[in-house]
Amino acid sequence: MTHYSAPVSEIIQTLFIYSNNFIANQLLIILGGEKKGAPADLEKGRQVVAEFLHNTVGINDFTLEEGSGLSRKNKITASEMMSLLIHFKPYHRLLRNYQNRFQAKTGTLRGISSFAGYMLSPSGETYPFVIMLNNPLRTSNRKEIANRIYNGIF
Repeated sequence: MTHYSAPVSEIIQTLFIYSNNFIANQLLIILGGEKKGAPADLEKGRQVVAEFLHNTVGINDFTLEEGSGLSRKNKITASEMMSLLIHFKPYHRLLRNYQNRFQAKTGTLRGISSFAGYMLSPSGETYPFVIMLNNPLRTSNRKEIANRIYNGIF
């Protein structure tokens, strides 16, 4: 029996909207197998991403423990995330739309909150932005901060 999945672009768009951590990690493992050969595993996936970030985006100082984003060992700076967003700009429409102001992705761990993506100007331009908060008392104000920035600019 053969099963055909949705195209990877649809899987990724759904992943960005619904934050399915299991699928994110599986895609990293599959990527490793596709680029480095069978058997697919997490280490090969991490190698492929590291090579891409280094060679294509110019990011060198990051840590990728796994693909779901749930490990506190995953580390990337706001500056590195901005570099990644600049590279990702042609695909910004894959990200979830918030209030027709942002196409972005949230991230949450206890005490840590992020909101990164693109501000959508009233004229249709896109501007990358990164908000990373390290506040153990309140992590839910990232969208409020983004809206204040948006209102101040536009």
